[in-house]
Amino acid sequence: MTDYRNMTLREEREARFEEYEEKQRLQEMLSKAAPYLESRLNPLAAAYRGGEILGAAAANYHNSQSFEDFMMNYMEPSVQEAWRESRRLTPIQIPDDNKHRYVSCVGAQGGRLAAAETFAGGVWKEIKDLNRKLRNPAKYKGYMNIYEDTIKDLKNDYCGVKDGYTHREPGYCNYLLNIKY
Repeated sequence: MTDYRNMTLREEREARFEEYEEKQRLQEMLSKAAPYLESRLNPLAAAYRGGEILGAAAANYHNSQSFEDFMMNYMEPSVQEAWRESRRLTPIQIPDDNKHRYVSCVGAQGGRLAAAETFAGGVWKEIKDLNRKLRNPAKYKGYMNIYEDTIKDLKNDYCGVKDGYTHREPGYCNYLLNIKY
């Protein structure tokens, strides 16, 4: 709190106005982060809803920016690079295992925080995918195939994070791509 005793009336008014503006900014940030916080504090609800809290309800905070793009502004640089790489690789024909390992490897090269953010992002993506797949199990030949694929993807994410965290040399993860140009 600000000590107003030694201020002139004008200084006090300006200080109180600055405090009011700061409080408004914090309330706005909290209202925007509420879906994200809800999903972190209530993981069963987030898993059940499959990330819809973070996806549809939280999309378009800043103009047409998606929630993922918005959150990327606050992530480690290597995680931001992994996000760009995942988008770049989406249309390219590479085995899914390699994509998961490569993106996780690139993201985890920034250190402990980057590794944690990368793995959390992989888990979040799998929750979203699981929810989408469970809505149409016939397309994926039953529930067991869906769960097996989810577990396989999470294992590949973990292996990629472990690989990237232990080998931080630039370009190390490229061997996972198997792309012939």
